[in-house]
Amino acid sequence: MKNFYQCLGVSVAVLLANTASAVSFNASSWPGPFSGITITSSGTLETKSFAGFTGLGVQGGNVGGEIDTRDGESSEWINFQFSTPTLISDLTIGTLYPNGEFNDSVNEAARITVNGSSTYQLQATGFTTATWNGSGSVANVSPARDGNPVGEGAEGFGAWKITNPFGNLLVTSLRFTPRKLGDDTGRDSDFTIVSLNSPAASLPVADAGSSMALLGMGLLSIVGLSRWTARQRA
Repeated sequence: MKNFYQCLGVSVAVLLANTASAVSFNASSWPGPFSGITITSSGTLETKSFAGFTGLGVQGGNVGGEIDTRDGESSEWINFQFSTPTLISDLTIGTLYPNGEFNDSVNEAARITVNGSSTYQLQATGFTTATWNGSGSVANVSPARDGNPVGEGAEGFGAWKITNPFGNLLVTSLRFTPRKLGDDTGRDSDFTIVSLNSPAASLPVADAGSSMALLGMGLLSIVGLSRWTARQRA
């Protein structure tokens, strides 16, 4: 029985050693600091605020204070690098509008590249509707409209909250770029980053090596417990 509890204790220790880091970013607190996050960009970073929201973007370009397609899809970008692998519980994108709002000629789309490989897209399709091709779900938290004509409702920040955007994937980096759908002017895709959070309490996430170690320990525990039981019955 002693061997069983010893193995169990080691297993718990391994699990605790493989936890994801907890981080939080909110553009309203710019320039931070934001513990565990290094933020770089294609140009000088600046924020934009209205309708009760604040988003982080790049200075200049076609639309100041946003990430836009000034010279193509990759000319403006913002990169988040995490000091340790991180689970993302929610991500909010702002100033992303459908065709016709703020003179946009397209349904604006934001691209998010995870860990330098997988790229996902968030695209506004209406005042309160959008599509997201990653995990989780997207909800509008500020209407994507410019307030003109007056009858359509008040101006909104065009903010979209994506919950559990990358599932259980441990994230080391996020790169934000606009999707070029039109003519590289202010009428094409442009957006800001409002906030990003990881779970309040990091969840245990074991890597492949740890998983094999835990499996081996579990088997040893079973064998040890079986032998102890057999001796007790003899």
